[in-house]
Parts: sequence; structure tokens; C-alpha cells
Amino acid sequence: MTDFDLAWFQRINASADSAQWIVHSALFISKGLPLVVAAALAVGFCRRSTRSTAASVLVAMAVTWCIVHLFHALVPLPRPAALNLGTQWIDQGNRPGFPSMHVSVAFAMASALWFRHSRWAVVALLLGVAMAWSRVCIGVHFPRDVLAAALVGALAAGFSVPLLQQLKALAVGATALARRARAVQGDCGTTLVPGAAVTDAVARP
Repeated sequence: MTDFDLAWFQRINASADSAQWIVHSALFISKGLPLVVAAALAVGFCRRSTRSTAASVLVAMAVTWCIVHLFHALVPLPRPAALNLGTQWIDQGNRPGFPSMHVSVAFAMASALWFRHSRWAVVALLLGVAMAWSRVCIGVHFPRDVLAAALVGALAAGFSVPLLQQLKALAVGATALARRARAVQGDCGTTLVPGAAVTDAVARP
């Protein structure tokens, strides 16, 4: 941990002397925003016009979730509480904190919406910034954790969303090709009844 990281953590982390509205706002964002995201995804899947975008967001978030867990396993950097630093307003246990899962997923959502040219991308980006601030404010992450998380979420979305669109295009193309092949077979194929021509010839005088 660098001096810069520690200095900014001490600036942002709310202490017992901080205004209560700051603490309550940070707690509300940290706990409530995931529920808002879940509700928004549910609405997105229910509407046909936004179902594809919602699927892209969900895939980006799933890829991000896997990457963050991989980081936690390979680079188990401690949270502030493990180093007896700052004031923690919620209990996160002794789990690794680099990068922040909350912030990674938030920026994956914002980046996925951006790549899908959604009008909600800017709103989601602002919510991601608010989430990053809240996680440091309540003392469960260092600034390095949320900055790395923003990068992880953006990169995961930048990889998964175009890949998903390419796979979808391939699937649509393969479906169209299969339908065309069946249509050609239907136009060119003839049904022959064995013996019909011979019977007709014999029946004629």
C-alpha cells in the first residue's frame, strides 16, 4: 500500500465525527444499489426491446464476478480492517478486498450499457462512481481496490459484450442459412410415387 493510497483512504473514510448524512448516504448506496441493479435487470428481461441489452449486462457482470474471485484467490490483499486502519461501518470479515466486487460489477454494468449505446450508460457510470466512493467511505476498501475494480469491470465488459454480439450474429446467420437450405430443398424436391406412371400407361386404351 502506497502513501498516496493511505492518504486518500483517510480523507474519504468517514469517522465517528463525520456528518451522519454522509454515513447514511454511503450505507444506502453500498447496500441499496445492488438491489436497484437487480430490479433494473429484471425489468430489462421482461421487455422485448431491452432484453438483448439486459443479457449483455448480465454476461458482463458474470465475467467480472469470475475475474474478481480469481484476483481474490491469487492476490489476497487485505482490507483496511485487517490492518486496523480507519473506521468500518459494516462488517466484511477477513476476506480479500482487491479489487472491490461491488465496484467491479457496477462498472461492468455501466460499460456494458455504454458498448450497447444505451441512454442509461451515463447514469450507470455515475452510480458506479458513487459506489466506489461509498465503499471507501464506509471503510471496507482502499482507493486502490475501487480503482482496480473500475478497470476490471470496464475490461470485462469490453471483452464480453462484443464477443456476445459476434456469437449472436453467428447464431442468427446459421439459423438463416438453415432455413434457406430447407426452403431450397422444398422448392427443388419432388415426390415420386413408384409405379404410378406405369399404371397410368396401362390404363390408357
